[in-house]
Order: sequence, then C-alpha cells, then structure tokens
Amino acid sequence: ARKIHGEFNVYTGILDNRYFLAIMGMEALMQFVMVQMPGINSAMGCTGLTMTQWAFCLFIGATELPLNLIVSQLPLSWFTYNLARSRPAAAPILSSSARGGGG
Repeated sequence: ARKIHGEFNVYTGILDNRYFLAIMGMEALMQFVMVQMPGINSAMGCTGLTMTQWAFCLFIGATELPLNLIVSQLPLSWFTYNLARSRPAAAPILSSSARGGGG
C-alpha cells in the first residue's frame, strides 16, 4: 500500500526507491523461476505456464489498481449500512438463577 487516504496517483515516486525496485524485481524473478524451472516447479507442485497463461496472470494482477480506484470512489455508507444490517442479534445472557442453577 504505497498510498492511503484516497490519494489518486499511486505511481508518484515509484522509481525513486531503489530498495523497492530491487525487492519487486527479485520477487518477479523468483516467481518466474519457481513456476518455469523444471525440478523447482515440481517441488512447488506446479508446472510451467504457457505465454497465454502468463499474459492472463499479468492481466489479472494489473486490474488491481484500476479496480481499487473505482471501489475507493464508492460511498462508504453503502458498505457500513449493509454490514450493520447483516449481523445476527446477540443471544441474551442468562444468569445462573434463570438457568435453574440456584444461588
């Protein structure tokens, strides 16, 4: 989460942090190696992907930022109202005398 509180441009300054770029590059490389390299991918329980499958994975990953932009523009009241109305009523707590335990 590079930006919070409704900030619009999540890419501002993304190329300024070398540690971030190095970690993201290593993460992408390791994911590629774990999926595509014979022996390593069988240890991970998968097989190599085709170019179409890689493109589909990248497309799904790339939709996260535009989808977040759309969802962040929705009124919060739409969600808090629905969550509050979907909670079940709490059961009353009975005292020991009401349960027949005496005392």
